Amino acid sequence: FSMTPEADERLGYASAISGNTAVVAAQFQGPNIDVVVYERNTSTGVWAAKATLAASNPEQAEAGHTVSVDGNTILLGSKGSSVRAYLFTRNATTGAWEQTQSILRSGDFTASFVDISGDYATIGTSKNNYSLATQSTQIYHKQVNGTWALDSEIFNTSQYAWINPVISGNTIAAFRTSPGGNSFSAISIFERNASNGWDIVKTINVSGNTIGFNFALKGDTLLLGSPVQLYSRNTGGSNNWGLLKTYQEPTSQMDTGFAIAINTDGPNVIIS
Repeated sequence: FSMTPEADERLGYASAISGNTAVVAAQFQGPNIDVVVYERNTSTGVWAAKATLAASNPEQAEAGHTVSVDGNTILLGSKGSSVRAYLFTRNATTGAWEQTQSILRSGDFTASFVDISGDYATIGTSKNNYSLATQSTQIYHKQVNGTWALDSEIFNTSQYAWINPVISGNTIAAFRTSPGGNSFSAISIFERNASNGWDIVKTINVSGNTIGFNFALKGDTLLLGSPVQLYSRNTGGSNNWGLLKTYQEPTSQMDTGFAIAINTDGPNVIIS
């Protein structure tokens, strides 16, 4: 994808894809972020820019710090204090992308890491905010009238904080750290229970500080990197989330930034 790159632009600062729709963010020098929606022509296979998304609050210069898309809904996260997450919906008649809601998280002041899966979305903190032990991962649900409302929460404890949450169906994965940010220890996998709460069903211990900051979840597949490790829900037993494969950095590309971004749609894996 090309967005007419300029000096100091970080093209691909954040990105997400769903079917024939891709969302790509580029950060220029300073806090401003451009978020562009690309759509693939199903006849020619060509991807073309269709819209540039702008948050309704002009002071939210970093809307697009993280991005997520699922079908006809895009969610943008923002970085900083007292910030919002922004929902955009594709107009069924015109095909235009329109902002339909902004969400100010209740109880704390950050909406820096977002993910969306069907009618559910997670809004949580990123590694830049892990020292805030009073925060939580908040799960939002799309209502019958089309608005999104707080559905449930995963609360941090005095011992652990969970950051960078991702969601797929009734499963959430989040990086577990200490509230002070001094110990990067594990990935926690949560499943929704019958009471609409969330239970930890698996803890995957990780080594190194970077592996948990970069991961993706889709269906029965969890990717962690780097090195990139692929976990499958039923490998080694029912709901065991066992290690299935490890992708090592090619020797020809050593020190070139392997696995800066990873993603999966379930059967396919992309590493860049």
